[in-house]
Amino acid sequence: MSPANAAKISALYTTHYEDNRSWAENYGAGGVRDGADIPLTVAAGKVVRFKYTLATHLVDVTFTNSDVTPPTTTVALSPDQPDWTGGFSSPVTVMLTGADESPGTVAVEYRLDGGQWTAYTAPLVVSTPGAHTVDVRATDATGNVSPVVSRTFTIATRLNTDHDVVGAVPATLAVQLSAAGSLGTFVPGVARDYTAGLNAVVTSTGGDSKLTVSDASTTNTGKLVNGTHALAQPLQVRTGAAAFAPIGGSASPTSLLSFVEPVSGATVPVEFKQSIGANEGLRTGQYSKTLTFTLSTTTP
Repeated sequence: MSPANAAKISALYTTHYEDNRSWAENYGAGGVRDGADIPLTVAAGKVVRFKYTLATHLVDVTFTNSDVTPPTTTVALSPDQPDWTGGFSSPVTVMLTGADESPGTVAVEYRLDGGQWTAYTAPLVVSTPGAHTVDVRATDATGNVSPVVSRTFTIATRLNTDHDVVGAVPATLAVQLSAAGSLGTFVPGVARDYTAGLNAVVTSTGGDSKLTVSDASTTNTGKLVNGTHALAQPLQVRTGAAAFAPIGGSASPTSLLSFVEPVSGATVPVEFKQSIGANEGLRTGQYSKTLTFTLSTTTP
């Protein structure tokens, strides 16, 4: 019995044998009749075979593996797939596993690029550019060795050159107004609100912007005039569903709409309202006023 077998003790047996089909004639150690029993140590996973020689009364003992199926191995990479170049652009982590159908420890070994076989204890990281091959094998508890499994991969060599692609945007503040609708015909002696509307198309490259309207005249500011005659109530304005507000002068323009980011071609509906009382005197002719729309920004 070899020392290697004795190191893997799974059971200890006392062995003797009979001759002439009778236990009355016994042979022990060294083939001596009635000799000492022979202690026999059987390692885990081993099959024991005995061969008796009649002439010498000696027994030959051989050990074979009960498990003759080799373990299996797998190789996994992280990242698991190369990029568009066909290679990996970053270090590759190699993870190895070994498995066996029988109980016991499976020892895994690897070699990188044809180097020495090394016991695998933790994932290995490969970062050197170029082609690489990882070979892996495993040995189970009974000594069966798996076929060598190989995995080849490439870490790409790259040269990056930065190039700026630019496009400039000029500072732009623009307001386009559609033709103003008429307030219609003012009817004397009838209390009534008259309305008209237009669209302001706004373009701003500023970080923020504000659309306002004002009356630059210093007399009868915010009121429609007909020569020296002015309407009693100021002209009012709003956007969307906001409340109407009187139109202010240049120093205090009326705010219509604020933007918190750049806009291009934003349509702002503007509505005017003129209220006239039943007892208000109206002069023959046309009432009007030139208004100034201003688009401004504090972050051009």
